[in-house]
Amino acid sequence: MAIWSKVNQYTHTPVNAVWFVVFFSICLNCIAIGSTQTATAIFNVTAPALDLSYISVILAHQIYKRKVKFIEGPFTLGRWGAPLNLIAITWVLFISMILFFPPSKPVTVANMNYAVCVAAFIAIFALVWWWVSARWKYTGPRTNDIIQSISTEDFVGTYDPPDNFDV
Repeated sequence: MAIWSKVNQYTHTPVNAVWFVVFFSICLNCIAIGSTQTATAIFNVTAPALDLSYISVILAHQIYKRKVKFIEGPFTLGRWGAPLNLIAITWVLFISMILFFPPSKPVTVANMNYAVCVAAFIAIFALVWWWVSARWKYTGPRTNDIIQSISTEDFVGTYDPPDNFDV
């Protein structure tokens, strides 16, 4: 869909994509005219989705830290990094699960938190889209090129990236 990624020459921004998001947001808010429960379910997905997006980076780092050379920044947790990352992942998974619970008891059709249904739809849609189309088009970041272009004068010693760095 080249129309959405086209960058405006004057503003240097993807104006078409911005207008698409504006239109889509208006449509989502119009749902509340017909059903506040549906709109609430859609908006209740935002907190767990945001939290899960935070831990996806932490989880990826923990999974791939022995396979990919990470260059640490000026701040590091040192030996406490892995345990604190595990605590962060556990907490976010726990709190995200809690955020999908109904707000009151007894649970009825009227007070059920349908955000879990919306989240399941989004997850299923994204997975189907990935398997049908995106996995053939997405190539991922080219980190090997970036590592090669970084100046090594600030590093102590030399850095030789592994041969299988593109994993």
